[in-house]
Amino acid sequence: MWAAILRPRQKEEDFRGDGRKPFSEDLLSEIQQLRDEVAQMRRDMDILMAGMAEVKAEIPEYHQQIHETLSLRCQTIARRMDSMEDILALPEIPKPRQSDQRDVLRALLAQNSNGKWIPAKAIRQKMNMGKDEFSRLLKISKDFVEVKENPRDRREKLLKIS
Repeated sequence: MWAAILRPRQKEEDFRGDGRKPFSEDLLSEIQQLRDEVAQMRRDMDILMAGMAEVKAEIPEYHQQIHETLSLRCQTIARRMDSMEDILALPEIPKPRQSDQRDVLRALLAQNSNGKWIPAKAIRQKMNMGKDEFSRLLKISKDFVEVKENPRDRREKLLKIS
């Protein structure tokens, strides 16, 4: 059908009179250029599709590598958390000096408290200790010392033997 339409006519009216090719030859050359462009686009599309197929083939491999890496990291984190939990679960064993200080603290609280709350600062000053050292002593002496905040001054701690 197109061949009959696009066939050049040999009639004189097909010539433009300005020395150019007949109208149908211009149209045929433009159609040929379009065909060439479409063919080039198809070749480019085939190349792109082949590249996409290669990428799609590599995706499962990358997915597997990512999965393996994440599982190894999760296992490492789990092991580290288990070891940290084990370390935190260990009871703090008082050092010899701390055990002596525990005994002194127990004696001071027993002598001065009579069931009453005593300011921690007073006991700390009697024991001649720094704040951080006294705080560590209270942490390892939780089994016989009760600690609470002073209701009038939240910065001050109160102690009582339990």
